[in-house]
Parts: sequence; structure tokens; C-alpha cells
Amino acid sequence: MTETPTSHATSFMTNAVTLLLVAGIAFGVFLVGSALDGVVRGGHELAVRQEVSADEVSSLPISVDRPQTVPVTVHLEDARPNQVFVSLGRDLVAVTLIVAGLWLLRLLLRSVRDGDPFTAANVLRLRAIGFLLVVGAPVAHLVAYACDQW
Repeated sequence: MTETPTSHATSFMTNAVTLLLVAGIAFGVFLVGSALDGVVRGGHELAVRQEVSADEVSSLPISVDRPQTVPVTVHLEDARPNQVFVSLGRDLVAVTLIVAGLWLLRLLLRSVRDGDPFTAANVLRLRAIGFLLVVGAPVAHLVAYACDQW
């Protein structure tokens, strides 16, 4: 049985996705470490997205159609530990979703690189990637919104 040569594009993409996966995991570890440091030492600064009533914003020109709410970013100088953990939860859900998608994509690309892309395992991987995109992304957005509102 002859072995099919690996294409350079497939090898490049597998290596690129592996690099992104390692970077995503490192970023998740950084987020957790930063949050723990903020809880232990204090003085952690957070940026929280909120929406305020347009009536509370006085600097809008008269000619602007005033919306119901205006998105703003609130900077918390010395966040309490529970605020740090809620912020960590907001960010960690998205990072986990991205890392899971990259992991599945890496497995898929490795099977393509190895010359066997048409397997039942790849069907499950593609379905899982679709599930992450269709269900996971809106859930991550809802969690982020809920954490910001809390």
C-alpha cells in the first residue's frame, strides 16, 4: 500500500491551528492567573460594558436622534473579588468555546493530513463544530451579557 504525500497547505494549516490552540490555552491560563492575582493582591481594574438611558447622557448634540439606551464602558478601579470572578466567567466562556473549536479543527485537519478525511469521527467533529457555532456562540454571548449586567 502506497502512502499519499502530505500537502503543504494541509501541513501549514494543521501547524497554524495548533499554534492558535496553544495561544488560546495560554490566554485562558493568563486570564485565570490575572483574576487570581487580582483577588489575592487587590487593586484589579475591570472594564464592564453597560447601557445607560440616553436621558442621562447630556453631551449628545441636539441634532442627534436620541436612542433609548447608549452603550458605555465603566472602568472599575479596585474591583471586589466577586466582580473579578464574574468578569473571569464572562471571558472564560468565550475562550473555552474558541479552544474547543480549535481542538476539533486540529483533529479534523490531522486526519486530512494523514490521508483519511472521510471517517465517522470527522462527521462527529464537524457536527460538534456546528453545534459550537449554532448553540455555543449565542450561549457565550448571553453569559457575557448576564455577567456585564450583574
